[in-house]
Amino acid sequence: MRARWRPPQTLENATGVGAPPWTQPRDELLIDVVEKTVFGVATGAVADALISPSPTSSARRSAPGSGASPERPYAHAVSIVKINAITVPRERFDEFAERFASRAGRVSSADGFEAFELLRPNDDREVCLVMTQWRSEEDFRAWVSGPDFAAGHSQHREAGPVGTASELWSFDVLEREESAGA
Repeated sequence: MRARWRPPQTLENATGVGAPPWTQPRDELLIDVVEKTVFGVATGAVADALISPSPTSSARRSAPGSGASPERPYAHAVSIVKINAITVPRERFDEFAERFASRAGRVSSADGFEAFELLRPNDDREVCLVMTQWRSEEDFRAWVSGPDFAAGHSQHREAGPVGTASELWSFDVLEREESAGA
């Protein structure tokens, strides 16, 4: 049994001089698989140690066992975005925007709050998007169950809702890129 160093083996296989992997004896294949596994793990560990995320990236790493789950593998490492997709009749767009303007600042002081955007369609759709970004699902839930959320949504109880339907979407932020000039 003999092990072959990776570059010569690759060169031999690429030029047709060496034996293709499927024709190698089983013991050499086992060595090849083990070698590739060790090489891959070592290379990944070195790359992770030497290359850190860009300062403008939202990707943040944490130690294994820090709260990720198969359902939300990035739950421990990245922000979440909540989008409330609200159907608003076009003739009530201005009223919709005014209601948000009148409660400005309520969400920005919440623990874990990162960003807010109110989007109105500039095409023929009638779905406005209320986007908030949070450090974690727990921070979002704490805000929803808190007094500022109730106060900010009191207009619905007093004047009725502007929208005719709404749907809450939830996303993990996997990557974020900002303008270099920002």
